[in-house]
Amino acid sequence: MKYTLNESGGKAKVTLAGDIAAGIENDLNKLKGEIKAGHVDFDCAGIQMINSVGIRHWRQFLKELSAKASVEFHRCPTYFVDYANMVPDLTEMGVIVSFYAPLRCPNCAKSAPLLLVSKDVDPEVGYGSHQCPKCATKLEPEVPAEDYLAFLDPLS
Repeated sequence: MKYTLNESGGKAKVTLAGDIAAGIENDLNKLKGEIKAGHVDFDCAGIQMINSVGIRHWRQFLKELSAKASVEFHRCPTYFVDYANMVPDLTEMGVIVSFYAPLRCPNCAKSAPLLLVSKDVDPEVGYGSHQCPKCATKLEPEVPAEDYLAFLDPLS
């Protein structure tokens, strides 16, 4: 995993790239030592893959980091949200502010992930109505919204 860290005014922005997988421990320990801010925004769009070994190290990192800083996740890829739904304490240690919804164009037969802001999404309504940027056909969910958006409901 690679990252860039920018800190200013008590806030840190960490842009992540690569995999959250085996071998991530050294990068996370280094990053943890570099973060001095009381609030951390993670830009997760560059995460390419997550596996169970990596998520174990990521959880430990977040547990230690969230004890000294508030944490937000931005532009979370679908597999990040999948893990947040399987491992609920990830969202107890940080808030998913924005994420990609798993939508598909039935006309183009291609995935069309759409960036959504958590506070604007009602889990009972779903993803909302969106059109394919290529052909303007109404996008369809690849995963039922009630399952995918479970991370928005702290009681689920």
